[in-house]
Amino acid sequence: MRRNESEFLIAACAALAVLIFLTGCAGPAATATTAPAKPTMPPTPAPTEVPSATPDTTLKTFRSERYGYTVTYSTKDWAVLETKGEWAPDTLFEGWYPGTDTFSSQKSSDIIVIAAQPVPDGVTMEQRVDSNMKIMSPFITSCDPPEDMEPVTVGGEPTVVKSIKNCPESENLILVWIIHNGKGYGVYTRSTGGDQSDDWPNLEKLLSTWTFTD
Repeated sequence: MRRNESEFLIAACAALAVLIFLTGCAGPAATATTAPAKPTMPPTPAPTEVPSATPDTTLKTFRSERYGYTVTYSTKDWAVLETKGEWAPDTLFEGWYPGTDTFSSQKSSDIIVIAAQPVPDGVTMEQRVDSNMKIMSPFITSCDPPEDMEPVTVGGEPTVVKSIKNCPESENLILVWIIHNGKGYGVYTRSTGGDQSDDWPNLEKLLSTWTFTD
């Protein structure tokens, strides 16, 4: 081989070796980066339709044209027995309860009686209660002495409430007096036998729905 060719070959090999060395030091070529894909949110579920409340068909409103009030009661608990008659005379609701607005428990002989009569001007609640208690005295002499109960408001009017327990034939009584617009109202319960713990709650529930209509 001639000298010039040999020198050219040596120089070419040296240049190739330098090129390979530089390429290795440069490292791999940078690759383009892409932003990570955002997670896909699940679709918003359709709103669940809330069923409307079923009306209580057992609730009935009783309106007394004679005494000027309404009350709401459940036919599951009470039946209306007596709604006819004139003003009940002030003798313990016309001889206990004929001719008054009377509700009877569906489960027993318990009753709620409502009556009213005109009250003369100037008659106070205390005078009316005292008069009624004197009329009742022959019937409650064998009972426990009357006890005052916490008064409630009926149709926006204050009341006097008394409880009379352990009467003959295991009767228990609750009496409520109200005066409204020149009328004196009496609400009376009679329960017999068994557990009496629901007597007042049942009456109070009825009285809480009371509205005067005059």
